[in-house]
Amino acid sequence: MTHSELTTGADRLVGELDSQIAAMENLRTCLEEEHRALQTRDPELLLAVTERKTACLGEADRIARLHRSADPADTSTRNSRNVDRRREQLDTLTRTCRDLNNANGALIRRQRVRVETTLRILRGDPGQTDVYGATGQQSQ
Repeated sequence: MTHSELTTGADRLVGELDSQIAAMENLRTCLEEEHRALQTRDPELLLAVTERKTACLGEADRIARLHRSADPADTSTRNSRNVDRRREQLDTLTRTCRDLNNANGALIRRQRVRVETTLRILRGDPGQTDVYGATGQQSQ
């Protein structure tokens, strides 16, 4: 493989990684906005953010699929510092997005419990609690 081919392979991969990084940064921003919307209980903002988040997820997935379909036999980028740095950045962003998504899920679950508790109280059934036995059967 010539030097020119090695450079082209590395440059192409750097470009692909930069696209993935940009998509993940957009997703991180959406997840942060989603968190604010959940904390402030702003349904309009939450709907808008959810639409953007769905688009960001689609774009990140599309770019990742393109990257995975690259020739795995291409060894021209294995020792590139630019590639390694970008992969580390992408890994960090991916972990950050996963953590933000998990935090948002926990916030949604807590809010759901509050709503369910409020509804039970409004129905006049404040003492009812769902308990599950060792076999998973619901009891009171």
